[in-house]
Amino acid sequence: MDNPLAYCEIRLPGFWRRRQGFLFDMYAWFKLTELHNVEFGDLSKFNQETIIRDMMYCAALSWNKDQGKRIHYTQADVIGWMENLPSKDVKRLVDTFAKSKVFGKTLAEWAVSNEKKK
Repeated sequence: MDNPLAYCEIRLPGFWRRRQGFLFDMYAWFKLTELHNVEFGDLSKFNQETIIRDMMYCAALSWNKDQGKRIHYTQADVIGWMENLPSKDVKRLVDTFAKSKVFGKTLAEWAVSNEKKK
């Protein structure tokens, strides 16, 4: 099923195993550009690992904002979650991120249009 909101929820590793959502929407993209202090088009200057890592943090922030929940974690916490998640959960998050749309295009569509410009 297509996910127009590009939303994913997982159980975090650790003792409490609480649920955390990740919302890959325009707010998450805005936070990502803000985090790197660049315009959207300049995100292509960063390597894929950096973008994925930082987008997970921004998507978690977006989900908390959308749900009206306070943020009780840092960017370093989110990096720790990603390092300790089962690979199936990481794959679900990355797949959801890849299917998310920004300015009407998926990441794959943006990559193709960027390649054509080169």
